[in-house]
Amino acid sequence: MQQGITAVHQTNRKWRFWIDVGGTFSDLLALSPEGHPALLKTLSSGRIKGVCQRGHPELFQWDDASLGQFPADFFTGYECLWGNHSEEQVRSKIVRHEQIRFPEPLSESHATFFARFTIQPQDSSVSAVIPGEGTLYELTSHEEAAFCGIRQILRLPLSQPLPEIDLSLGTTRGTNALLTRNGSKTALLTTRGLGDLPKIGSQERPHLFALQIEKPAQLFCQVVEIDERISAAGEILVQPDAQQIREQLQQLLQQGIQSIAISFLHAWKYPQHEQLVALLAKEAGFIEVCTSHQTAPFPKLVPRTETTVLNAYLTPVLRSYLNSLSRGLDQTSSPQSRQVRLMTSAGTLVSAHNFRGSDSVLSGPAGGVVGFARAAEDAGFSKAIGIDMGGTSTDVAIYAGEFLREFEGVKAGVKLIGDRLAIETVAAGGGSVCDLVGRQLVVGPQSAGASPGPACYGQGGPLTITDCNLWLGRIDTSRFPFPLDREATRQRLHETLLKLQSVINFEQAGMKAIASIEELAAGFLEIANATMARAIRKISIEKGQIPEDYLLVAFGGAAPQHACGIARLLNIQRVLIHPLAALLCAYGLSQANVTRRGERPIYQRLQETSSGGQATEETLNNLLRLAGELEADLHQQIEQEHLPSLVLKPLRLDVALRYAGAESVLEIRLPDDLTNLSMSDLANQFRRLHRSRYGYDRPAAQLELVALRGELSATRERISFHTDVLKAHEVSHTAFNKSKSPMTQRWGAQRLWVAGNWQQADCFPREQLTSDDVIAGPALITDTTTTTFVDIGYEARRLPGGELLILKPEKAAQTGSSRPSQPQLENSSAATLNEKTPEISPVEIEVFHQRLASIADEMGIKLQQTAISTNVKERLDYSCAIFTRLGELVVNAPHVPVHLGAMSESVKAILKAHPNMEPGDVFLTNDPFAGGSHLPDLTVISPVFISSLTANNKPYLAGFVANRAHHAEIGGIVPGSMPPFSKCLAEEGVLLSNLRIVHGGVLDEAGLMARWKAPPYPSRMPEQNLADLQAQIAANTRGAQLVADFVQEQSISHFELCLNQLQQIASTMIRQMLGKLPPGEYPFIDHLDDGSPIQLTCRIFKSDSSSNQKANSPACQLDFTGTGPVLKSNLNANRAIVTASVMYTLRSLVEWYHPDQAHTHFPLNSGVLEPVEIVLPECLLNPPAHHDPKLAAAVVGGNVETSQRLVDVLLGAFGVAAASQGTMNNLTFGNDRFGYYETICGGTGATSRGPGADAIHSHMTNTRLTDPEILEQRYPLRVKNFSIRQGSGGAGQYRGGHGVTRQLEFLEPLSVSILSERREGFRPYGAAGGEPGQPGQNLLTRQQTGETIDLGGKATLQVETGDLLTIHTPGGGGWGSPDIST
Repeated sequence: MQQGITAVHQTNRKWRFWIDVGGTFSDLLALSPEGHPALLKTLSSGRIKGVCQRGHPELFQWDDASLGQFPADFFTGYECLWGNHSEEQVRSKIVRHEQIRFPEPLSESHATFFARFTIQPQDSSVSAVIPGEGTLYELTSHEEAAFCGIRQILRLPLSQPLPEIDLSLGTTRGTNALLTRNGSKTALLTTRGLGDLPKIGSQERPHLFALQIEKPAQLFCQVVEIDERISAAGEILVQPDAQQIREQLQQLLQQGIQSIAISFLHAWKYPQHEQLVALLAKEAGFIEVCTSHQTAPFPKLVPRTETTVLNAYLTPVLRSYLNSLSRGLDQTSSPQSRQVRLMTSAGTLVSAHNFRGSDSVLSGPAGGVVGFARAAEDAGFSKAIGIDMGGTSTDVAIYAGEFLREFEGVKAGVKLIGDRLAIETVAAGGGSVCDLVGRQLVVGPQSAGASPGPACYGQGGPLTITDCNLWLGRIDTSRFPFPLDREATRQRLHETLLKLQSVINFEQAGMKAIASIEELAAGFLEIANATMARAIRKISIEKGQIPEDYLLVAFGGAAPQHACGIARLLNIQRVLIHPLAALLCAYGLSQANVTRRGERPIYQRLQETSSGGQATEETLNNLLRLAGELEADLHQQIEQEHLPSLVLKPLRLDVALRYAGAESVLEIRLPDDLTNLSMSDLANQFRRLHRSRYGYDRPAAQLELVALRGELSATRERISFHTDVLKAHEVSHTAFNKSKSPMTQRWGAQRLWVAGNWQQADCFPREQLTSDDVIAGPALITDTTTTTFVDIGYEARRLPGGELLILKPEKAAQTGSSRPSQPQLENSSAATLNEKTPEISPVEIEVFHQRLASIADEMGIKLQQTAISTNVKERLDYSCAIFTRLGELVVNAPHVPVHLGAMSESVKAILKAHPNMEPGDVFLTNDPFAGGSHLPDLTVISPVFISSLTANNKPYLAGFVANRAHHAEIGGIVPGSMPPFSKCLAEEGVLLSNLRIVHGGVLDEAGLMARWKAPPYPSRMPEQNLADLQAQIAANTRGAQLVADFVQEQSISHFELCLNQLQQIASTMIRQMLGKLPPGEYPFIDHLDDGSPIQLTCRIFKSDSSSNQKANSPACQLDFTGTGPVLKSNLNANRAIVTASVMYTLRSLVEWYHPDQAHTHFPLNSGVLEPVEIVLPECLLNPPAHHDPKLAAAVVGGNVETSQRLVDVLLGAFGVAAASQGTMNNLTFGNDRFGYYETICGGTGATSRGPGADAIHSHMTNTRLTDPEILEQRYPLRVKNFSIRQGSGGAGQYRGGHGVTRQLEFLEPLSVSILSERREGFRPYGAAGGEPGQPGQNLLTRQQTGETIDLGGKATLQVETGDLLTIHTPGGGGWGSPDIST
């Protein structure tokens, strides 16, 4: 639709187009040589939809008012298609297109212009060769969507070539090829021994509770290991053989390989081997050759390799697409006249020949980020959050006066490294499916897609967010691009309401009933808003921003209907709706600068004072040299664009610093004049920023200069679209372009469901608003592309530029909202704890759940950002949770399943030990006999007190927040605190049992250091213990404040009732899952390597899974009677570990029986255990406690090894999966200077649905593995081999997953410990006739003698320089007989 928009005068004498080609729709903005604008929204398929109003079969003609605005002959030569998409469509060619005008409007269309089409019959025997009256059809020219749109704007028929134009493009072509895995046939060349590294990645599984693990498909189809090696210090260890490489390349050519990705170890810094191989590959004739040092010159081999492969995989696809665009332009014009520029993931435009595969991943969304940032600035705001809500998802980004960027992340299953805009995608959009899972109302992540679409599209689709907005009156159907089926929406809502009422007896459950489909629809919208608000808060906190301080810019077709609701949840006071909100990605293309960014790696320690002498001067000189090189390079890149009238901005330089040994960096802006640059000034700025961002700094810690980053921007004449008038002067339209009734142009009213009632609300055409208009909610403001819902309590003002600014005036803050009604907030002076128990609805419970979960998320972010250890920052070996005042788990954000449930026992132990807690207290424990797992896992617990809601302001304990993090060193008989042969708890480290460590706001630092340093086995790194503990306390402090604020927004009784209902939802889902299993006994037994049995009898009782009452009897009994006695080794577990293993297994079974829903929505809390009785006699799973750690059983192996075997036994009893590797393969090494700990992946067990996964962590752990380049930079070793252990998975109808082989060469003498299982007679079992997986093996090869020693499953030893440690991890068991064909 073309709008009457004024623009700046343009001196360029040719048309300029800015086009965003999305997955479903393409958005076009254009500017004529005279400066007249036009806009269009069309289908990305390049097809134009129409509807036959009147047919003339005898003449092979029909009339269509919806396309009446196009001039005669425009569609001549197009192909017409109609008919059922499930059948073969009728195809005919348009041979004549006439524009017919009637003096009076015909029928209900109110149209006077019609398009009359004449087709050439394909077969004279066919009686119906034109569409019937009312039939929908499509017209296509078989051109690219961009050119189809350009022709519509220019009214240019196929018989005429396109003129000279400037074209700027944002495209999802690369993203679509990535998602569908439809790129170039690519081979990866990498260092020998590391060919499987991209398949292994960082070893964590994508979904914590999925038993059938699906890894993302790899982009390459061949891997060739090149015999080359350069050390982390640049020493050439193995020189590549050019002739051998030529032969390897020829073999790839013969196999049809088109693209080559080259990524060698440490090549980001030492690229000579990559350069040699790239030269040979180009000589061999490959169409695309990408090297990692050019694609992503940063350390970390895994993401650098995947980024390089992505480039090689997508670039040929994009080049082909761009060539087709070039061919579609006027062939008589010069290449300069056919200038095509594309939006990159970094938010800048580049010429087509410089556009690479990695640039394309966020090409479309990046335009939206630039667009909303410019829209905010034009409206006078420097800080904004943008939400782009489409059909299936919502993109979220932040603009804080400058674009926020990320340098590492995962997109479509590919780990990427390099500069790009920070954009978070949330699985919530207009097409998100609304449903009931168990007793829980859920929205998404499933989407109705384009076909069948929402129920209201009339194609049998499910209930969606669009349907809910339609039913509640928030969509102006008269301006929607095609008719909507309200009856289909009503039917789907009614079906869901009946389903809800059959599942929940509201009166018995003490819940507020949802009595109408309107209440249900409003509830689903509240849940969708809460989901998006949670995502916005998460990305904001990750970037160190506070959402309340920002303007919310809502764009995309659906966001303006949700903007007020999301703003209310985030306490955002201002919302902006741009007049081009539905085309803002295209608008962003018109506003983008020509920007080039570059980076120069440094990785040098920063000498802060003059005492550094020559080293300080050398560092400074190196920094100045790199700055000069970077500036010259960026200038050259911009000059190569050959753009006229560019105005260069000053070069911006940032230096990335971090604490030495840490992973995360902070950027410090360098001054324009570098002559007075001081290293000490840089250090001081870094420490101030670190203290501001994370609440602390480390004055004694050394800093590391990581990289110098530069940005050079050039601006062209600003294209400023001023929207003084928004008239519906349409070129085309999204779907049918039905002419509008005159009623849509008048001020009127619309029936809206607001605040629990139907109301008549004002409805305003946006084009008729003036700058003086103030519209109070509830109201609708409509235009031809979207509907804006102004909620009650808000008011909208039209700004001079045509934007809508929606505000929440202070006077409106108390007027209520359209969300479901909640109990009135208590007056702090009058409220008591004895008020009447309120009722809550399922909607409130889910919104409550999202809010609490966001608090747990924020605690985790705070902990990761402020900790200093590798275990927390990189391996993510921590979990955060929220508990009731009785210590019951209600919400947690787990990274490591072995922490599940166990923290609840720790909180209860603290409650028992400290009955007289006070506000501000913080407690610490790692006691395995009081809810702890093993000594390295430190749990920090903080009570949450509320005083303002009580009658006498006496502090009331409302709940707890807690986190558990693994400390790499806590003392014990070996470095790393994971001793393979400990005999008692004292030998495993320092015991910290139920300590109050903060009282009256003061941390007992001296007392903690005394404990960590106390004999007999003190911590080797007490300073790091303290630093990570402070990070844990900071995370709890933030979490406790957020929970307290949340409680004070409501009543205490309301808060506690919601906590109880969350547990009831979890309990109900577990009961329903168990109810699907046949009643009976299901015994199973497995053994540890020493022969100790773990015996389980699972008893399933007959129960009524539909009952709404909390059952008094268990649905399942897990009886471990018969398990072996307490061990003298350290493989003893405890009740907390058993509880965590049971909770993980039950949660995984819910995922198994509800694979489409459970991983997103299930509230993981203590309710999971309510239907289950655990019978646990004294045994190796439940050793007796003892106050003296020298007499207490050793348990360090129970947490990491026995827990894995426990899950295998539980799954064996339930019969859903074969055994996984059954071990974590714990490896520690170190000396007096450092300690390092890692767990190593293996194979998972197969299931009845498919094979096990190779090389991935399973069950009770999911920690990451340090990248080989980082490992070799920090520690004295080399990763000689890290590969998938082929053949280690058990055979079967579906084979078990393969384990890995990990080989390390030590470069200096070290102490090494291994703690592992599944090394001897008890292999990972197969199921349903499948064969067991292969056991693991630990080998040491002595450099001096060449002797190879089998270390067994557990070992502590000293290694010398050159010794090789080889760890073969177990494979998973197979499923089904190998004789059965899959």
